[in-house]
Amino acid sequence: MNHEVKKLKSDVIDTVESHTSETSSIDKRSPRKLSTLCICYVAANLHLVESLLYFPDVVGVEIFNEALKLREFKGRDKECLLKLKLFCEAYENLMLISLSLPGSHLCLNNYFEHLSLFEHLEELDVSSNGLGDDHDVLHHISHLKWLRTLCLRNNCLSNDGLRKLTSPLRMLHQGPLDLHNLDLTENPEISSKGVKYLKCFQNLQILILSSYISTQLAIA
Repeated sequence: MNHEVKKLKSDVIDTVESHTSETSSIDKRSPRKLSTLCICYVAANLHLVESLLYFPDVVGVEIFNEALKLREFKGRDKECLLKLKLFCEAYENLMLISLSLPGSHLCLNNYFEHLSLFEHLEELDVSSNGLGDDHDVLHHISHLKWLRTLCLRNNCLSNDGLRKLTSPLRMLHQGPLDLHNLDLTENPEISSKGVKYLKCFQNLQILILSSYISTQLAIA
């Protein structure tokens, strides 16, 4: 009799502990599931969001990743541009800081408005795109104040292109003040006259022109 009572008591305790464990597990999962639902909802309805300012960085990353899965940024219409702008304004340097688009002339032309949102680029390669001296990309580059490495190789640039590229920095002291590396190879129309415009890059450490490497001291 005592044995049966003890066994019954043991079974009851085991059942209670099992139920408690399951309830605890559910309680732990519920907040995470709720937050996931909220993130998915925001990502799917970015067109209703006015701003992501003051959203914690970790939340912003989750919303952005979910929006990528939902292909919210695919397309060239104004709505896609505004969705991307939400993240660029709220998270600035947490967004794209390095971009490589060699030989991507169509991409530069078709998505220039999208690319121009990334104002915190530190590294940029737009080589072999035939930009010439008048492309809007040059104007955008001239205002990238965080830029440290820039490759403009093989872009049909001349002295006039360098003049336009450096104009904001020379005249207004605004632009890539901390540029360290600049590649201008395969732009045969650039002469010593054009190179003088580069004096404004006072922190320039490496300048590559055709077949030789010059430094800031050599330019000065």
